[in-house]
Amino acid sequence: MKPQKHNTSLSTLAKILLLCLFVASCQDGDNQSTLHIGKGKDGTVSLNILDAKGITKIEFTSKGDYQSVTALELAPYKNIDYGFNGKGEGTLQVIVYSAFDTIRSTHYVEGGYHINLACDATHIKTLEHSDY
Repeated sequence: MKPQKHNTSLSTLAKILLLCLFVASCQDGDNQSTLHIGKGKDGTVSLNILDAKGITKIEFTSKGDYQSVTALELAPYKNIDYGFNGKGEGTLQVIVYSAFDTIRSTHYVEGGYHINLACDATHIKTLEHSDY
């Protein structure tokens, strides 16, 4: 008795379908996920990456805390949320590095503050700076 080609065709089709589903599930398409960094809980910075092209690194500094995100680490994300410790008054800096420029945004902060920023390789824009 000859093996049936019908079962082999269905098996191949099923494998192709599973492969397509797997590939589709691995791609977010819109890059909408958020990278959470920093262990502080006193204040937060939300940075929306408008266009990551040209950005080589992004740094966050506040009261002795330093967090850095490289271009490779940034690739799957569209947003970064940075949690910082901020009991009392202090400053927070967000620095965006590109091959041709370094852009710095400095903010007065204290416990309960939230800063909402947007950036690309050429600028950092403050969207909101408020307390909770």
